Amino acid sequence: MPLGIHLASQIINENSIQYSTEPTGGRKNDCFADSINYDIMQIGSRVKLMKVYLDNCCYNRPYDDQSYIKISLEAQAKIKIQDMIKNNEIELVSSFMSRYEAEKSPYDIRKTPIMKFITENTSYYVPGEIYNNKLEESIKSIMATGVKFKDAVHVACAIYAGTDFFLSTDVRLLKYRTDSIKLLNPIRFIEEMEV
Repeated sequence: MPLGIHLASQIINENSIQYSTEPTGGRKNDCFADSINYDIMQIGSRVKLMKVYLDNCCYNRPYDDQSYIKISLEAQAKIKIQDMIKNNEIELVSSFMSRYEAEKSPYDIRKTPIMKFITENTSYYVPGEIYNNKLEESIKSIMATGVKFKDAVHVACAIYAGTDFFLSTDVRLLKYRTDSIKLLNPIRFIEEMEV
């Protein structure tokens, strides 16, 4: 079994990750997602909004050294995106990998608010139980372009959930191109939203 796939099976079976169909935050869990992927949990039922997926780099950007202008601007953009999610202007997609990486942070000052935000604001969740051949093939295909395993899992889950935008501050990851989803830096995303 390839190392990346073996790691995925370990992540999926990780005891610390809780998969639940219970409501999170103020959102109701009264149906499942679109007609193709019934195994993706949709939390809440409202008008269909644009879906965004934030990777671990994006979640952590406000905690990075803000003395660098680019980092500071990315952090401000991420906070604006977070506000848009909280105000139900856009919907957050997250996955078992989002939760895994957030939970593994050694810094409680980061881990606690990130986990709280994911838990309270996720509209669509891709659970580890859906780790199937289709998702595995997508991950392998993404990795074949030079994308690292965890990043490939994030992108594959976002695509699987029908996400419109994948947001990251990882310059190398943002070089990956596909017709299935648009990968953007949070600053670029805000620029596109304001046009």
